[in-house]
Amino acid sequence: METVIAPDILNVTLLEPKLKHPTIFARFDQLPDSATLIIHNDHDPKPLYYQLLGERGNIFAWEYLEQGPEWWKVAITKNLHAASTETLGQLAAKDLRKAQVFKKYGLDFCCGGKKTVREACAEKGLDATRIEQELKNTSVTLPGTELRYMDWSLDFLADFIINTHHAYVRTNLPDVRFYARKVAAVHGGRHPELGTIRQLVEEIAEELTAHLEKEEQQLFPRVKQLAAAVKANKCIMDAGLQAAINDMETEHETVGGKLEVIRKLTDDYQLPPDACASYNLLYRLLAEFTDDLHIHIHLENNILFPKALDLEKELLEKKQQAAVSDDWDQVQARFADSLVTIDVRPLEMPKPMLAILEALEKLPAEKALFVYHKKVPVFLLPELKDRQYSYRIKELGEGQVHMLIFKESV
Repeated sequence: METVIAPDILNVTLLEPKLKHPTIFARFDQLPDSATLIIHNDHDPKPLYYQLLGERGNIFAWEYLEQGPEWWKVAITKNLHAASTETLGQLAAKDLRKAQVFKKYGLDFCCGGKKTVREACAEKGLDATRIEQELKNTSVTLPGTELRYMDWSLDFLADFIINTHHAYVRTNLPDVRFYARKVAAVHGGRHPELGTIRQLVEEIAEELTAHLEKEEQQLFPRVKQLAAAVKANKCIMDAGLQAAINDMETEHETVGGKLEVIRKLTDDYQLPPDACASYNLLYRLLAEFTDDLHIHIHLENNILFPKALDLEKELLEKKQQAAVSDDWDQVQARFADSLVTIDVRPLEMPKPMLAILEALEKLPAEKALFVYHKKVPVFLLPELKDRQYSYRIKELGEGQVHMLIFKESV
């Protein structure tokens, strides 16, 4: 019989202000998995959502049971398995050691990296629970796992891919082609699959050669422009990455699919009894080439491309914000005698956003909030829109951003 856990209820209005969030966090931490904490408050506790997300991560569900005007009731349900919604690519991007587990079970974390562990396991008939536990306990060290790819700038990561993985392809692909032809010519009569392997290698060589050129001549320069725009604190004029990235990912899938066919034809590169030295070398080259290409595609599909798209979106939003802020002087003059000031520059993330939202809750309707910030708070802006606030932004230089936040109805 399933056990139902009664919700824990906390009336926050009975607590001193300085004790509210610490008490909520303590009660949340005590919750078992799948249990619910219901909080009652006299105003929207949305700032708590961001603080909880920032400090505890995506391990809870947030549901409004009642939304004002006098009472707000929110159900916060702990879900320790929420992280299982991460895709193979996201897991490998955070910790490349997990790629070794995926490789062990034949789970594609590069081209097929957009599937969750459970989705990928279901397709292959694997025990997802066992693999999830192995991922948690993994202590395997791969060459290069000390490299913190996620922390690298886009331009540095692009150069790394070119100088490491593109260079590997250009250096080793001629040898793979040579031995694929040679071994097929000598052993193809007894092992007809070698003819198919030779043909696939030729196709892969042609496709990858063109692919690398497109990345180096078209896509990567665009990525570097984004990185340069950030460093120069500039906007960009238009979007254009998504279509190019879609093309690159499609080509990744094509090449990855052909390498998977080769892997199956060779029975995971198992040599037949009559294999000669060249046969042995071909299979070793194919296995190493496939391993490198998996990491290569992973770095692009799961790290470089998503980060570039996020950065492009951020820079386009800055452009839009600049347009919105053309009337800064007029708006500031309008509220000249009705400004409430807050300086969030000394605060660490996510506290600036929380402080601003809390200040807005106390802001009289006829006043505007003047914010001193270190940067444009891109995650705050949608929240302001949801709460029907208008805003103006003025960027004075690196680390100096001013904001005016107000209600248009005033």
